[in-house]
Amino acid sequence: MNKGPTGPANGRDGWKDYYIYGYVPYPDCREATAKTLEYCYDDWCAMQFAKMTGQPFYEELFKKQIYNYKNVFDPSVGFMRGRQKDGS
Repeated sequence: MNKGPTGPANGRDGWKDYYIYGYVPYPDCREATAKTLEYCYDDWCAMQFAKMTGQPFYEELFKKQIYNYKNVFDPSVGFMRGRQKDGS
């Protein structure tokens, strides 16, 4: 659930902002929008696994984040777009 030891490809690059804002902000982190979407899917998978293994604490923990993809959806273009820390 946090940054790995080397490079942006392991762990959750931008994890602090993801938990604070509900998305990985651009341009602070490379591939911010893609990472936000990936983390949402990962959280959904982790929630399902927690549910199957009878871990209600972790199920609720991950459940809180599975809809973060909505934070990068721009209805004016009908697609996902990067957001800055200030929400723009």
